[in-house]
Amino acid sequence: TNVPLIVAGAGVSGRGESDALVSGVDLLPTVLDLAGVSAEGLVLDGVSLVPQLTNAHAPGARKYVYTESIRPNGPPPYRVEEYAIRDDRYKLLRLDGGRWARYDLEGRYDDGERLPPGIAAAAARAERESMPMLR
Repeated sequence: TNVPLIVAGAGVSGRGESDALVSGVDLLPTVLDLAGVSAEGLVLDGVSLVPQLTNAHAPGARKYVYTESIRPNGPPPYRVEEYAIRDDRYKLLRLDGGRWARYDLEGRYDDGERLPPGIAAAAARAERESMPMLR
């Protein structure tokens, strides 16, 4: 959940580094936007990153980014190995076996129970909404 996305090409005029939170699901809406193709009628989880590609200082559309690792590859049933949710400062990682780890992305690791209210609520919502369909 902290992997750089490097983009170059036509329609990309912003130079520099953006702090916007992005996800792999943002790639399709971005490519559609760059190609001038309407996404009307499509149900997409992602958002276009064109504002950040044309201006590295443009604010991102996301407050949180969620990711998960499931096994096995192929058809269900699936088992969630681990998942993570992060905001601009904290990463909350739920490891296989249900253990939690919290990282302060400003340089500190904390496996304590206290979480910032925003990310704690987002993690609870992600677990409530995403996890049941994977079990």
